[in-house]
Amino acid sequence: MANTKERSAAQRREQIRQQRVQQDAQMTQKQQTKTRKMRLTARKGINPWWYIGSVLFVITGVVVFFIYLANQQAKITTTATTDTSVLQQVTHVSPTLLSQVGTADVKNPFQAVRQKQPLLLGPTGKPEFLYYGAEFCPYCAAERWGVVVALSRFGTFSTLPEVASAPNDSPPSIATFSFHKSSYTSKYVDFVAYEAQDVQGRVLQTPPPDQQKVIDKYDAPPYTTQSGYPFIDVGNQYVTVGPTYLPDVIAGMSQQNIAAQLSSADSDVSRNIMATANYLTASICTTTNNQPTSACSDASIQKIVSTMPKTPTTSSGNSHIAQNTSAPDMLAPSRRKV
Repeated sequence: MANTKERSAAQRREQIRQQRVQQDAQMTQKQQTKTRKMRLTARKGINPWWYIGSVLFVITGVVVFFIYLANQQAKITTTATTDTSVLQQVTHVSPTLLSQVGTADVKNPFQAVRQKQPLLLGPTGKPEFLYYGAEFCPYCAAERWGVVVALSRFGTFSTLPEVASAPNDSPPSIATFSFHKSSYTSKYVDFVAYEAQDVQGRVLQTPPPDQQKVIDKYDAPPYTTQSGYPFIDVGNQYVTVGPTYLPDVIAGMSQQNIAAQLSSADSDVSRNIMATANYLTASICTTTNNQPTSACSDASIQKIVSTMPKTPTTSSGNSHIAQNTSAPDMLAPSRRKV
């Protein structure tokens, strides 16, 4: 009897334990269900536009980053418009100062073509002044100052971008102009210019085949032992390869500093630039029948003309090479720096 009572008590205790386990399990399940409901409710409470806004924010950040990189690149490769005061100074150098300087200590850079050639005409039928250079080139940077001064005696630059030669060249970062996207008009001469490479040495412009033939013919022996930039052809009568003076003369100077010195004939800067311009002026005058007289009749110019290498008599025919007006941004041959 006692054993029966003990078994009954044990069974009741086991039953109570099982009931508690079941209750605990039920409570745990209810809690889990409640937690899941709370999470679902929280998710339903989130505005879907938050997700859209987050995605747009990330995309905007990526776009802004790439725009920033593009702008940084543009600071290196894109030219700016030359300051108005600089343009005025370099395109209106006093004829009196130019005459006073004459050739200074600068040697004549021109050679006459070796064989009789018809006068090379440009896109509008006027004698062609062909320039071929590169924006990275410090020698081209120095030469352009004289080119701008000389051509301004025959016409007008309405647009003349500002640029500096490559910062990793020697000498570095020569302040100058770029003839790429420049604008020039003249009644006497056709100015045809190509900047083959930009400041970083990447392809910028390519001459059309007829112009390239001129460059290949005269930017080579016997006219030079080292072809390169800059190259100038004046009407297929005179050619020059390389700089007229070394860019060291204007190294470390800004456009404003260089231009300011063109109001005097007393500095190495002004004398080298003006002498270069005078040689260029004289060569152009030989192709324009000494027009205009305001430039070509000057005694210093006529003296240079009289001492320039003699060109064979021009034939009666004319060689007309039209400027390439199509998009010039194509592959150009690699060229050594002078």
